[in-house]
Amino acid sequence: VVGPALAALSRHRALRRLDLSYCKLSEAGFEAFLAATWPALTNLNASVALPGVVGPYAPGAKAEFDGPHALGAAAFAGFPALEALDLTCVPLGEVGARLLASRRWPHLEDLLMHGCLIGGAGLAALARGDWPVLDRLHLRCNGLGARPILEEARRWAPKLTEVEADEAEGEEEEELEEDWEDEEEGWPEGEAGGGGGASGGDESDSDESE
Repeated sequence: VVGPALAALSRHRALRRLDLSYCKLSEAGFEAFLAATWPALTNLNASVALPGVVGPYAPGAKAEFDGPHALGAAAFAGFPALEALDLTCVPLGEVGARLLASRRWPHLEDLLMHGCLIGGAGLAALARGDWPVLDRLHLRCNGLGARPILEEARRWAPKLTEVEADEAEGEEEEELEEDWEDEEEGWPEGEAGGGGGASGGDESDSDESE
């Protein structure tokens, strides 16, 4: 399914929003989407996009950084206009944080990385990246050990106004589990597990331009 869907979406060069949340992509499919080029995309939601990831720290598929479907040189490289990126519960780890930090994000303002398991080393890797307009950084449930201080984070992300992280180590899993319970209660019956979708520039863009 991913191949035809990716081919169809890639023809929409004006695509601005893409929602892959709860799509249960295979690792190959996840890699394919992130390695594709999306020149006009401003908002990507890839939260809980992998199969087996159905809650905080759930076992199952993970984002790979070696093997046949590794997230490598092409991943995240084709998003020049991205303003908001949601990777909630995608277990990127420290290596994934280093990959993100190696990319150029000239327009990225909102980065959600709840439950990505990056740890303190992953946070240090993010600090070595270039985040010229990053405004909000969400890092709960990552095993950071200590909450990042906004003033310190502004040394590497000068436009930051908000850093969301856990108050102290040990609160992380409990808080994320509570979030999931609240979210599931709000899902309509039969829809727990979400969908996914995309929107392009053909109709909505014309409305915005007027």
